[in-house]
Amino acid sequence: MQNRGLAASTIKTDLGALRFFHDKIPNAKHILPDNDKLNLEKRKFGGVDRCWSEREYELMLAECKKAGREDYVAIITIARHVGLRVHEIFRLDTATVRLGLKTGILVVRGKGGLIRQVPINETTKLELEKSLKLVSSGQKLFVDPGDKTHLAIKRLQNFIHYHKKFVQDEGSTKPMTMHGLRHSYASENYQKLIASGKSEYEARKQVSEWLGHHRDEITRIYTYSAEVDSKDGEDDV
Repeated sequence: MQNRGLAASTIKTDLGALRFFHDKIPNAKHILPDNDKLNLEKRKFGGVDRCWSEREYELMLAECKKAGREDYVAIITIARHVGLRVHEIFRLDTATVRLGLKTGILVVRGKGGLIRQVPINETTKLELEKSLKLVSSGQKLFVDPGDKTHLAIKRLQNFIHYHKKFVQDEGSTKPMTMHGLRHSYASENYQKLIASGKSEYEARKQVSEWLGHHRDEITRIYTYSAEVDSKDGEDDV
């Protein structure tokens, strides 16, 4: 998980699940080491740029097309331009998407069942329209009938992990994950809102609503690279 560039919080959550099931095993053969013996990175709040560059994004789309995975093209496009979590994308069904195409707003059920509304652009609409034509009414767009959602997500993550060596910017050490596209979405929209005259706080507040949470310190994690760029620009002037 560390080699794949997963966040410390994600690794600790998964380890917690492993420990839970391990504790249920009577007379377990092995003893699991404590976290402090695994050299786990401490969770960081801000200060980490996880955004994909535009070049990396475009090249990954090209790899998807080369592999004949138009569904992955659509999924990555939605993550980049709508900022949805990966499980929120795989939860999209035909009814939700039809309404979104009609209104220009996707109604998303996020963590804790919280409902939010996120605007979609023309690029996203095009991919949703193409995906909608490939599934029957009432189905999820990106999970085949009989398939398991978590397995479909895992296959996508494995695809990105394998192909990132072909697309990642030279010298970059950033983890290229689906979550990084959410960072790219937040950073780009934060910059647009600032350019439109919004204050930094107002911009973060709007971005937080689109992302589906309401904690300013968490929004700062997503907009970190944009805020750094903004400060750099001020210094240059």
